[in-house]
Amino acid sequence: MSEVNKRVALQFIETMGRGDRDGFAATLADDCVAIAKGFAHVSGRRERDEMIATAAGFRAIAPDGFKPIIHSVTAEEDRVAVEWEGQAVLARSEEHTSE
Repeated sequence: MSEVNKRVALQFIETMGRGDRDGFAATLADDCVAIAKGFAHVSGRRERDEMIATAAGFRAIAPDGFKPIIHSVTAEEDRVAVEWEGQAVLARSEEHTSE
């Protein structure tokens, strides 16, 4: 079961990076929770509906998606932890440019 759970966790990250709302939603259990560590705006706890809404809107923030860099994946029983970072080029907001 641990290997299946690892694949689902990695699919979660990949579909989020592509902004694939339906693929992303398919990776989530009804009672799932995501916790992003840190102090940035994206940090904090999110439940399923908010996670799906975030993934669906991700293309507006990073039109080309992001490239996930996986550092480690650990799985035991029904738990998976993935240490990763994403690299993306963010959309340029006309509102914040001085040109």
